Amino acid sequence: THLGIPADLRNQVGQTWRHRAKDGRVFVVETISHAVTSTLANVRMVMVNDVTDRELAAAKLRNSENRYRSVVEHAGDIIYQTDAKGRFTFCNDAALRVLGYARSEVIGKRFVELIHPADRRRIFGRRHPFNSRALSGYFGREVSFL
Repeated sequence: THLGIPADLRNQVGQTWRHRAKDGRVFVVETISHAVTSTLANVRMVMVNDVTDRELAAAKLRNSENRYRSVVEHAGDIIYQTDAKGRFTFCNDAALRVLGYARSEVIGKRFVELIHPADRRRIFGRRHPFNSRALSGYFGREVSFL
């Protein structure tokens, strides 16, 4: 046991409830309740933890994610994300509309594969296309996509 709480009880997830303090303030608590049986008595052990700050932070994060998602989904500009090897991990609908690809055709494909071969040579030459020095200064120039 740790602090008198058996190991099998310490990791159980409880439920959250809104409570009102005497001063009218509303706060959120997480409660975990367990029946404890002994030779002396049958009792219920209840642990209560104030999780108001955690719940507020989670709500702010959800709101921020929803705003970001809305901006990305409704943007008229191409927005995409690649991994360290230059493979697409995300692209918004505007990117698909402009490039004419289906999402399944883009995700997992390397960024450089969508650039016209003549423009690849013009932009990258013999340099590796995902070396940061090779890419610096080239964004903002016109390139043709396949």
